[in-house]
Amino acid sequence: MVNLVKKWWVARSVVCGVLLGAPTATRRDRIRHFFTILIITILVGCAGPDYTPVYFPGGTGKPEPAPGGSNPPPAAARCVLQMTSKLCVKIKGEKLEAGIKPDDLICADAPPIPIEILGEKTFLKGSDFPDIQVEIMVKGVKTPMTMNGKGATDGSKNIGEGSWTPEGDIEIKNFSLFFNVLGANGEVPNLTWTTGLTKEVEGLDSLKGSPIGPDGKIKLVTSTILGHLFEAADKYLLGASLQASFEGKVDPPLSQCITASGDGEKQLRIVKLRLDSSGKLSEEALPGRNVLEVSQGTFIAQSPQDVGSSFETRASFKAIHEGDKPINIQLPARVGPFYFEAEGRRNRTLQPNASFKFSVIFRPTHNDTPKAGTIKQTFRLGMDNFFLSGVALEPAGRPSVHRVDESGQTIAANIETVILNPLFVPATTAKNFFKCQKIQCEPFDSAQGKGHESITQCTHCTPPEVQGCALKPINTAGKPIEEVDSACKPLYPGSSPLMALDLSGSSQIPLEASKQILTIRNTGVTDLTIKNIFIEEMPGSQSKGQFKFEKKWIRAGISFEKSEATTPPLTLPPYRKGVQEKMLFLSVVYLPNDLIGFDGKQATSGIDVIDKAILKMELQKGFKTTQLIGRTKIQDIPDLQAYFATATGLKAKANSESFAMQEVTAKTQDMAVPVFLKLSDTASGGLRITEIRMVGKDTNFFEWLDTPAKVESRQPPSGFGKRCSIPIIDPTTGRQIDERFDLTFVNIGSQGFDLKPGATTQDNMPLFGCVNYHKDPNATIRQRIFQTNLVVTALKLDAQGKLEKNPDGSYKQTQLTIPLVAAIDPLRGKFVARISQTGTAILNPQNPVLTAVPSLSEVEMMEKAGESGREELLVMLGALILDPFDEFEIKDSQDRVINKPGDGYTAAFRSTDTRPTTAHYDDEAFFDYTTLQHDSDLPIGKQGIFYDYDFSPEFPLPNPLKTNGWRIFTGSLSYPGPLSPRSPINLNECEVVDPCSPEGLRKFSKSGVGSDEKGACAFFFVSAGRYHSPTFEPIIRGESGNMCANREQPQDLIAMDNGHYSVDGSITLEDLGLRFWGPTFFHNPAGPLGNKPPLEEVLHIAFTTEILKPQSSPRDYNVIPDEKLDLKKQEHKLNLTDTNLTTVVTCPATTRNRTLGGKKHSSWRYFEPFIVKDEAGEIPAGCPEAENNFTGGTAFVHGRRIDPETGVFSLVNVSKFSSKEDLSLAFKDIVMFVILNGWVCNPQGDEKNFEGAKCFDPNFNERDAKAQVTMTGE
Repeated sequence: MVNLVKKWWVARSVVCGVLLGAPTATRRDRIRHFFTILIITILVGCAGPDYTPVYFPGGTGKPEPAPGGSNPPPAAARCVLQMTSKLCVKIKGEKLEAGIKPDDLICADAPPIPIEILGEKTFLKGSDFPDIQVEIMVKGVKTPMTMNGKGATDGSKNIGEGSWTPEGDIEIKNFSLFFNVLGANGEVPNLTWTTGLTKEVEGLDSLKGSPIGPDGKIKLVTSTILGHLFEAADKYLLGASLQASFEGKVDPPLSQCITASGDGEKQLRIVKLRLDSSGKLSEEALPGRNVLEVSQGTFIAQSPQDVGSSFETRASFKAIHEGDKPINIQLPARVGPFYFEAEGRRNRTLQPNASFKFSVIFRPTHNDTPKAGTIKQTFRLGMDNFFLSGVALEPAGRPSVHRVDESGQTIAANIETVILNPLFVPATTAKNFFKCQKIQCEPFDSAQGKGHESITQCTHCTPPEVQGCALKPINTAGKPIEEVDSACKPLYPGSSPLMALDLSGSSQIPLEASKQILTIRNTGVTDLTIKNIFIEEMPGSQSKGQFKFEKKWIRAGISFEKSEATTPPLTLPPYRKGVQEKMLFLSVVYLPNDLIGFDGKQATSGIDVIDKAILKMELQKGFKTTQLIGRTKIQDIPDLQAYFATATGLKAKANSESFAMQEVTAKTQDMAVPVFLKLSDTASGGLRITEIRMVGKDTNFFEWLDTPAKVESRQPPSGFGKRCSIPIIDPTTGRQIDERFDLTFVNIGSQGFDLKPGATTQDNMPLFGCVNYHKDPNATIRQRIFQTNLVVTALKLDAQGKLEKNPDGSYKQTQLTIPLVAAIDPLRGKFVARISQTGTAILNPQNPVLTAVPSLSEVEMMEKAGESGREELLVMLGALILDPFDEFEIKDSQDRVINKPGDGYTAAFRSTDTRPTTAHYDDEAFFDYTTLQHDSDLPIGKQGIFYDYDFSPEFPLPNPLKTNGWRIFTGSLSYPGPLSPRSPINLNECEVVDPCSPEGLRKFSKSGVGSDEKGACAFFFVSAGRYHSPTFEPIIRGESGNMCANREQPQDLIAMDNGHYSVDGSITLEDLGLRFWGPTFFHNPAGPLGNKPPLEEVLHIAFTTEILKPQSSPRDYNVIPDEKLDLKKQEHKLNLTDTNLTTVVTCPATTRNRTLGGKKHSSWRYFEPFIVKDEAGEIPAGCPEAENNFTGGTAFVHGRRIDPETGVFSLVNVSKFSSKEDLSLAFKDIVMFVILNGWVCNPQGDEKNFEGAKCFDPNFNERDAKAQVTMTGE
């Protein structure tokens, strides 16, 4: 906060220093100069740090009564008066005066200012107050100044409120005016504008306004006195008086407000009409309900020859009459640069509930639009006033960036962010040179005749100049990890080793750059001059030089094949399809040189980092910027690894990393894989391998073949498996092209076999034996998954190759344990995840909730009781790619490669982009007002998550193929809210509304719900991607994601590519971001906690089928990545009954809390299959009730692994909402668990089993029901 204040004062001082120059020569110039000081420097805050300006609002306190008394305003009055006026200012001080004499007036024309009348009150809103542009002299230079009601905000909190009379008197209090110059904003608060008299201020008589006359003329006035500002201005401005007036005319006549009737609402509601790519017309609410946005960028025509879509923009609208009496409509032909086209007659009488369509064309020309910027005009339809809005652009070139593939075909158009393919880099423990003293530490080693040797008093050194200078592993602070003090206590206990890029080549992992080709097109109307193209580092980035771009990589032409090398400066003509198609092609390369992200975080095993930079084009005027994003994933090199030679290459496995046998089917009799062992080049010492054996529950199905005779004894018939051989891999395809049978095994014998650091490579590492899965062909076995462990036992060797000993004299021993899994016909490839039930635990201290979407059996019970709940039986679909053998190249929905064979990632889930929309769907299976995850009617490249699921003619995709977004219903947060006796309600008890429309938001509060009406349903619109996806980052920083404003634009999400899947059904997806958005009972403009925006949060999560518990080592998957969770307080666990903890106790509020089928049920039982008391997952947990033996306490939460028979699974996560005030007490700092119950559907399966094309069916089916859990136990 201190730094923020310092930055403000530095910026303010710069502005003040520029503006406060020496007075000009003449008195008139002096006056104008000091007016500049007042309006710009004083009002934007150029006061000293110890002073605050003092303002004395003027006004009489109420409008002057009309002669003969005043009639009260009608309570039902409703209109907006547009005041077109001139602003004039007077200043009077002891040493300066301005605007007082007739030849020294200070005035500026103001655009129409809306004054809203609602019942007996009148309002002046900062959000609607227009920009008043003037030019003033600053040190002899004309400088633009803007006055408005917004400042640096949207103006929504700046609302002046007052009273009015039918005779035309108006008074509005507490309105702020803002001034902006050179980027600085200042506020004059608490002004009172009146048509009566202002208070007298020293040196200036009271200023009298004028009430609204029959002709609409009006004069609003105000006054104030300036207090102490800053030392340099006090002698001129201290105590100076200020008066200001708006004098002009209002439209419509005040009489229309007086005669208006109804419920205080607008008579007309206008919606915007959009035509999607499929030809379907949809409706969209207007922003603020009264702004018709026609254009976000249209060039100003300079001559009649400037025609076409670049110079005019069309938008279509529909007006609906929501009043109870007919109204006369007169559609204007033109308002400024806006032209109207009617569907039918321009003039008509519109009956209640009737509607008509019209179009508005924004066609700015140099005659009616002399300056670029946002153009706003007002017009009236019937009794209501509306704004027209369009952005006018100066004729210019306009660069647009497009992502293309290697052949030059466009993959994504008009992008602001380029996400390059992630890089998988080798890493090892970093070391540095130190000279250390040796120290003998207890206990005494009798065999060695000395104490245990350690190092102490280490100092940096440079070999070979310093004797005894040796490499030592270092921690993240650069200190030797092994160093102890004089008492033999570790100096850095628990510190993590520093990881570094392995660029020595010892890891045998090539480091290849990630490249992306971009095209630059000129979508403007004049030639585009590009003076330079370069890469600029992100401000504050902790990792620089990660992206490369060279001018020699720039090419120009009409296609990639026909392009030629070029260099800036260069000129691009306007791009016209089929006429003039010249464009630029350039390549951007991502090649990291460290393991640090832009935010300073370091990549470690299982945790990757994000790098960022800016691709910048210097134009003739200004710059065009495009953000570059790259991601570094570590492929670390453990000291000892087992290498399994498979048909898709060598698979390296470190301790506890499982290896899955490939190509095991029901017919397989033998399946053998060669096993090599290798030490990393950076290992601190050697190992003597003494024993290799199988240990585990299914050991009888596995064999260790370590002699030629054993190998020869296991040769299955053709089609029944594979004997042990060494595959020969084609380096270009990564696939087996041949095999070797001349196997030479090392002999461990009684002496063991020594492995030394750096002695071998992947080309000559020793072969120790073959793992063989064996099944008796005569046995009938129903088992589908077989598991055991390959255990390698070794003794540690020191640098001289001698055996190391423990303090007690025993030899130091270590083990490498590789879990082996053989699964019959395991799931692998592209699947559809059908999520048929969501469960949530929202641990609000006042009202903890454990609930889930009702199961099919519960819905059937509801129907028997005369209730309806079948509409809640909806399914959410996802694109899940399973790669248990790490052999696939996996792409995201934009056709970008996100995983490569051998990268260590074995599962991916394509990102889910769920946004509110205006769409209504004819098929009830689709969610109204919600985007689709896949829509085959869209152009190729934009269809969605299943774009490449068209496997073959034998398994055709449904046509058309449309799938729902991820939208989760929450009955407790729907109207009438969680404290109502009706809560939580079912989906049939509320109305699905457009969450971005004013009409929909009103349904969340009592004021918008009639006695016989339903309130609004609350939904979480859920989007998922990597946590550092570009769309998520502003929200993570606490900024608004502007979901409604951006709902037409796809979110920029990174696919969930860092997944881990094994053939035993275990899935973990790490480092994900889950965006929850949506209005609720608490989060709406008229909620019980005040005006709150829709709930919006990005949660940092991992989805897993395993137990949610902290990492015990860096190699464990991080299933609790949210740093807001306090693990010491056990916030990652579900507190059932433990009142000694500070976490929320859940059992009392979730036991016997739901009535279904005439019986009381406990909603905590939705979690019963997923909670256990111990980390091993062996002791069930639950809330104590009469019919069970549960003891409460606390519980770990876990999911369900994919069942190989049914495909059923459950993914779980835990996270914590942030401390943002807008989250309100309902979610602020609240812990939440989420469970997704579903099943894996095979798109190439049998439709009779609800697979094949039925995988994509949005309707609920029998297999969806099998994935659900119920609280009834039935």
